[in-house]
Amino acid sequence: RRHFALGLLTSVTFTLCVGVVQTVACLSRVPQVALGIGTLVALTLHIKEWRKHWEMPKVRAGAGEMMQNVLERCHKLNHIYRPSLVCTHAKAQFMVQWLMNRVYGDHWNYFEAEQFVLRDGQKASLMWLKESLRDGDPNNTDDDDDRPILALLYGVTGMPGNLVPWAKAAYKMSGWKVVVINRRGHTSPLTVPTFNIAGCLDDMACGVYHIQQHHPKSRLYCMGSSAGSGMVARYCDDPESCQFAASVAISCGFDFRGCIEAMNTTVSAALANMVRRFFMFRNKSLLEDQPFWKPLLEAKDLKEFISHMHNVTGHKSEEEYYDEHSADLQKPTAPVMFINAYDDPVFHGSFTFQHEKFAEVNPNAVFVQVNKGGHMTFYTGIAHLWAVEVGMQFLMAHHEEWLLQQAQKSQEGSEGGPKAQAA
Repeated sequence: RRHFALGLLTSVTFTLCVGVVQTVACLSRVPQVALGIGTLVALTLHIKEWRKHWEMPKVRAGAGEMMQNVLERCHKLNHIYRPSLVCTHAKAQFMVQWLMNRVYGDHWNYFEAEQFVLRDGQKASLMWLKESLRDGDPNNTDDDDDRPILALLYGVTGMPGNLVPWAKAAYKMSGWKVVVINRRGHTSPLTVPTFNIAGCLDDMACGVYHIQQHHPKSRLYCMGSSAGSGMVARYCDDPESCQFAASVAISCGFDFRGCIEAMNTTVSAALANMVRRFFMFRNKSLLEDQPFWKPLLEAKDLKEFISHMHNVTGHKSEEEYYDEHSADLQKPTAPVMFINAYDDPVFHGSFTFQHEKFAEVNPNAVFVQVNKGGHMTFYTGIAHLWAVEVGMQFLMAHHEEWLLQQAQKSQEGSEGGPKAQAA
């Protein structure tokens, strides 16, 4: 299928080039041959430039023995990473992502909803990928279905439809149950006048608890992107309370304050407008009488917007809000893989790449870095989800390693029983 897609892409590109050449030739006096040669030269230069971006992924991992065994099974990390020929640039990848989001916008065709209530009474939901459920009903618990569960977390203004390609690719690779944990204010209107653009860990913990209550035999794994990856990093800080056996964080900003201050001013202003439309204008009747409404409305960029977020979330200060939403990688965490691109227009590699140094003190962290990948996209081929495949190989390898360890413990226990009785 991949070869067919590449062949089709080549044919379409050639046809478009011929059409453009003929059109321009008809509208000008430049001969078709000259235009054809010019087009061919441009394509050749583009392919030559594209080949410069082929690279081996840079991997820096903690020294944990289990982590090393897991990485040996991640075969895609041992192959050359080739960014998409069609959309090598981060902005081009963003446009393809935008089109994909429009295609999968109606998430009800792909997910089955399961409602639950947060601690303050706000309603939230889980979205289960329909094809990953054996009976199609997430409320029915099959005692024999102990397949692992992959929880997906989206970005700051994400919706379940954004993760349909991710969910389908993950299910195709693993056969696991796949669920999206929705945050407050994303899929249903706010009924409590509070929201959090970075995501609330307590809300996510409620969703995780709800999953565990209905699927007690299934091990939990997680994959988050952008703001969702920040939640993954923070949740994995405490390996004792973390309920995820292993996690993947794609396009993570690591230090929340640092990445906001390092953010491009144009991107920062655009994101401030996005979160205003997404959270505030959609819930205007509930929020416009709140004291934080005017300062958030007048914020010029995301940094100024976040400076008032502690008044929305109930934190004592801006500093406390930033501290709670930054990952602490200087100590051992639950197993987690971070995947970042240097050309990320939101969390640029000049800031994020420096965090690979924490692999020296964190035996359970893996940092995977490439130069071309954009923000959350990492497209290869036409729109092939390279980061999702790498992340799933990591999670599946971790699960296989755990099963192997459990089998060894069981075997040692069965061998020790008769010997103990004989003694």
